[in-house]
Amino acid sequence: MLIQAIIIILYLLFIIYIFKIEPNLVKISNSKININNLPNLSDYPRNLTIIHISDLHIINLEKKDLFCINKINEINSDLILVTGDLVANVHGINPTLALINSLKSKYGIYGVFGNEEYQSLYYHHIEALINSNITILRNEYSKINLKNNQKLYIIGLDDPVFKRDDLEKSIHGLPSEGFKILLTHSPEITRIYPGDKLNIFNLILSGHVHGGQVRIPFVGPLIIPFGCERKYNSGLHKIGKTYLSVNRGIGTCPLTVRLFCRPEISIIKLNFVDNSDAKN
Repeated sequence: MLIQAIIIILYLLFIIYIFKIEPNLVKISNSKININNLPNLSDYPRNLTIIHISDLHIINLEKKDLFCINKINEINSDLILVTGDLVANVHGINPTLALINSLKSKYGIYGVFGNEEYQSLYYHHIEALINSNITILRNEYSKINLKNNQKLYIIGLDDPVFKRDDLEKSIHGLPSEGFKILLTHSPEITRIYPGDKLNIFNLILSGHVHGGQVRIPFVGPLIIPFGCERKYNSGLHKIGKTYLSVNRGIGTCPLTVRLFCRPEISIIKLNFVDNSDAKN
């Protein structure tokens, strides 16, 4: 009886942990990328701090979301980038707007829509997000002027899950100079587009996979979304001449469950250095 009672207690603790505790244990992940292949590197800021968040799946603002607001604003980032699935359903639109409008960064907040926005929201909800504190890019790009007239381009590829992506339209008229960041909801673009199409970007940010939500040690995610390459389930990857960073997300879907896969705020530090500095 004692052994049975211990097993039941351990089982209940496990259930509580994966459904109630780990989904709320937000982790701050740090990555550093040395940029040494741009012309006029000395004219760029020495460092640029980017916060990348994704897959919030908001219904109501919970303690976890308030923690994220405070933590993000404490960092004093240069840029906040969001890669889709901000809302879980129509009931989450006002809480999502409250969260987005509470975030602050030097150059603003930019993002793209994910599949949840298109399958859960009505037109006026979409318009409300577009008119909020975030600049939503749908197969288009935006220019940011850095110091010494150097340019940073944010390219937003619309949701590839629902086949709304149009890379040619997104980069139409895009100048050859400047640092280029591509935002896309899903890393499945690595299958959709050949490498030479993606190599024009210096950095690609995505989400959608949630890291699998449930991960097995030494194995990886139990399940990943259809169309995504398993090796790009989370973290920073070098693909050809570009980098791909896949965020594990802050929310969960369809089940509120996580195991060995904590929700994540990604901090990416770009160091603009010449080759001699990079070696030191």
